[in-house]
Amino acid sequence: MNDIEIYFLEVAGGVVLFDFISGFAKALYTHSVASSKMRDGLFHKFAYVLVVAICILFDYAQAKVNLGTHVPLVSIACGYIILTDTVSFFENLTAFNLQIANMRIVKVILSVLDCVKTYIDGQSDDAINNGKHAALAEIEANAELDGRGKILDDVTSESK
Repeated sequence: MNDIEIYFLEVAGGVVLFDFISGFAKALYTHSVASSKMRDGLFHKFAYVLVVAICILFDYAQAKVNLGTHVPLVSIACGYIILTDTVSFFENLTAFNLQIANMRIVKVILSVLDCVKTYIDGQSDDAINNGKHAALAEIEANAELDGRGKILDDVTSESK
């Protein structure tokens, strides 16, 4: 692992820790501390550890096989963890501190992060559900179809 991946791991670990602490503080503030919610949250965080561990293993395998290219799986996974837990952290903070919730910068951060998270989640959901990337699905949805349901541009010369 290189220094950048270690940096991403450190930042992701810190954000996860702050998210957990802010979630517990929110539960204390709203009088909704429940062991089942805490257990679910801890298993959620443990799943992050497993994802990062498998990415480290795949990064190691990429280095050993030497495919000619290197996909930074650890950095990608940590980036996603940082993004989602930062959104969660700010949501927790705004639940128990209205002064922070009303700050313009927090509203902007939450809005931007939520848009990015929604975009990423939407892209992956569409790709999983449709078996294709959301952008390709949108192109196909807007394309003109012939009588048989084929895109007009893709009609072969024999069927014209």
